[in-house]
Amino acid sequence: MWLYVTIVSVCNQRLYVTMQPFKVFLAAILPLCLFLVTGCDETSTVDTNNNDSNDPPIERTVELTGEFNIIVGETIRLEGTDLEFTFSAVRQESRCPSDVDCIHAGEATISITAGKRGNEKKDSETRIPGLVPIPYESNEVVRVGDFLFQLIRLEPYPDTSRPDDGPYRATFRIIE
Repeated sequence: MWLYVTIVSVCNQRLYVTMQPFKVFLAAILPLCLFLVTGCDETSTVDTNNNDSNDPPIERTVELTGEFNIIVGETIRLEGTDLEFTFSAVRQESRCPSDVDCIHAGEATISITAGKRGNEKKDSETRIPGLVPIPYESNEVVRVGDFLFQLIRLEPYPDTSRPDDGPYRATFRIIE
């Protein structure tokens, strides 16, 4: 069975439109092959820090109890302390999109920078798996000074019908 494909080309400042025969089998297989070659790349780095290098980080104070939300590139200060906490970047995002059936659930890795104001800060990474109940209660903790932080949510969760849902937002639980 033949399928006719429209080919548009520009040559010598003129637009040419031609119909070319194309096997249906090839028309169906070629996009599938391209999808498989460019599919989920578990080692890619997601550049989510949209701040220019000249922009100062956003700073706000959060309470020491419970949970707090932070967007990528933002710096918060813990109330009553000189401890600062920055959600630096999403280093890797391979969580299976919510509207796709995947063999592997994947995970997201984020980097944080934390420490006392005016002192050297410590860089850390934490991960959250894909396809888990939210808030995720079993995640690893990151120690900063006398406090433990647990990543319990990372949004937006991947979904192919919503490719750009704004900047990443992380929810951390503070454990004293």
